[in-house]
Amino acid sequence: MDNQPVPFFRGGYCFVNDWRAALRAYAPDGTFAFASVPRLPGTDAVEIIDVAVDPGAGFVIAVWSKSAKGLVLLDQNGIQTTFIPTAGFTPAHVAVSEDHSIWVGGDFGYKPPGDHMIIHKYSKTGSELGAYLPFSSFPEGTINPIMTGPDTTVLVGGGVVVVTARSGSGSNTDARLRELIRMDYSGNILTRTRFDNVRGEAMILTSDGALYQSDGHGVPNSPVFRFRSPESWQRVARPDTRSVLFGSDQQDLVYMIPSKSEKITLQWYPQP
Repeated sequence: MDNQPVPFFRGGYCFVNDWRAALRAYAPDGTFAFASVPRLPGTDAVEIIDVAVDPGAGFVIAVWSKSAKGLVLLDQNGIQTTFIPTAGFTPAHVAVSEDHSIWVGGDFGYKPPGDHMIIHKYSKTGSELGAYLPFSSFPEGTINPIMTGPDTTVLVGGGVVVVTARSGSGSNTDARLRELIRMDYSGNILTRTRFDNVRGEAMILTSDGALYQSDGHGVPNSPVFRFRSPESWQRVARPDTRSVLFGSDQQDLVYMIPSKSEKITLQWYPQP
């Protein structure tokens, strides 16, 4: 329905983000798992920006308020255990790698003075383990490479970090002007190429490092492509004409089956 929260999928769980109300989580079997209202220092309303699943350990939520911003860690029951503040930037995207490291894409909101790193890596105790992808590596005219929302992404899996970032003059208002960047877990660039005017917004990375893209607006019969090289995306088979690529769970792809009712049907498939 219009003006209603859009469900999204992370690591086997389906989430509904009510922004300033609560984050609702549904387990892989479809049952309700928990609802979380993050607590931050101060009394200002908290906005939930993104969520990542740490398999076997819990969940990480990127949050913001007028008085604080950072990462809220939950246990496997959805109970808040830790708050990790992020200095100088709002966490726009969050992901967790196999070693339980937390990867965060920073939304600076404007062009701050001097150089700064776009991607930050944290331990579960809040220590910063590394910072990568300097702002100075982007073309002149770039203002804010990583923003909240589906136009930019940070994904991790299989030893690969995938970043889609706004890039170049005019990219702050034109989401079609982007780069696709792949790094290893040490921040070394594997591939970096322009990603302009790409219709697909659903960027999906499996635990073995396979990267897929498709239409991110829930449009049935949208083609699905697998990354082969910066210049080559291979179109792959889909389960049926109604299915929409929705996410990944370990090495499996998860598709949503649209319905005229409010019920959401998710189905797991091996990679093609």
